[in-house]
Amino acid sequence: YQRRVHGNSCTADEYFCQSLCFPNYVPQSDQFESVRGKRKLFIVDARSQVAATANFGKGGGYENMSRYACSKLIFLSIENIHAVRKSFTAMRKILYSSASDDSVAFWGALEESGWYVHVQKLLSGALRIIGFIEAGHSVLVHCTDGWDRTPQLCALAMLLLDPYYRTIEGFVVLVEQEWLYFGHRFGMRCGHLISTESKEKDQEWDEETVTSSTSSKKDPESKAGHRSPVFLLWLDCVQQLLMQFPTSFEFTGTWLGAIADAVYSCRYGTFLCDSEFDRRQQDLRSKTWSAWTDLLADVARERRVKSLADLAMDKRLVNPFYQATPGTLRPSAACRKMKLWSSYFLQYYRVFGAERDTADCPIVNTLQKLTDQINMQKEILMKWKQQMLRAGLEVDGDDLADEEWMKSPIEDAGPLFSIPAELFE
Repeated sequence: YQRRVHGNSCTADEYFCQSLCFPNYVPQSDQFESVRGKRKLFIVDARSQVAATANFGKGGGYENMSRYACSKLIFLSIENIHAVRKSFTAMRKILYSSASDDSVAFWGALEESGWYVHVQKLLSGALRIIGFIEAGHSVLVHCTDGWDRTPQLCALAMLLLDPYYRTIEGFVVLVEQEWLYFGHRFGMRCGHLISTESKEKDQEWDEETVTSSTSSKKDPESKAGHRSPVFLLWLDCVQQLLMQFPTSFEFTGTWLGAIADAVYSCRYGTFLCDSEFDRRQQDLRSKTWSAWTDLLADVARERRVKSLADLAMDKRLVNPFYQATPGTLRPSAACRKMKLWSSYFLQYYRVFGAERDTADCPIVNTLQKLTDQINMQKEILMKWKQQMLRAGLEVDGDDLADEEWMKSPIEDAGPLFSIPAELFE
């Protein structure tokens, strides 16, 4: 810490970062010199420069780029945990306010909460990261501590770059690797366990405390301490990807909601404590049940279901329209593309006994469109049959309108894929 407080350098850090620029080349070799001016190391700091500068007083700060050759520092200005918690609280009040049902200012109030501004910034940051990687450069991502915004950005970038993580099994690996093993503090951020020791640890290394120490005394949100829906914000970012690429992911928004429920229900040891070290110290592997055991069992059970009629569309964990999409996904990070994750945030909301809103479920939307097309083709076939009967022509079978494949896909999934392709031309 003293090195950074007094502006000293660390030679080992400098050589390490230089090795990230040229991971496959031997230093001082001809190949090394040929790529020296072409490859860069982009050091992506998730904070704003103001917040990073304020952290100097506590032994933090940011890199002195004059000491790091072939490197460039980028600030993404992603808000801290307190801003995320404040936005989530505001959004929750808007969603569950009885006055918002008929209010024309609902969407304006939702925008003012700032929740989807955080989503937009994370998606935009992930897009910048994959842009650097695809250009052949190396990327080093960090924030203050490395367990909040860092896994958000890295996990999103990996999800966009590698189609393996867009499968159900790959997504489990991604959460385990980037969130659980990387050390996201689920216990503190979700408010599972509050201890004096954990408070002291987080107070040591939280630049948010430095930048908001004056205003936090008057802010009622300060009572929440260091709780913040960081992981839930990341899941909402993934949900935005699902809505923009409805066939590129093997899982659905219901799967993401099930993971969120597993995090906050405290039924499983998977998301308890603040690190893998704490979970092993508490021996949670033998004392508690794994969330993945139940979730993957539900997935296996669903994969054995042949008919969509056996399971409601908004209850499905597996996307029946999934098609492996090779290469990188490039979503739009524009605010106008952001949509409310109503199937999760409004799952317990009812208006005069109405069922849960599934307007943001791409599977339901796709099936509804196919159902409308099939109904239209049924009407055309019935008109053809009537015209043929009036003309005295024989119709091959009197059960034309009762064919099995004429059923709605919501009633039975099997016949949906036996409909002649020319009917949709």
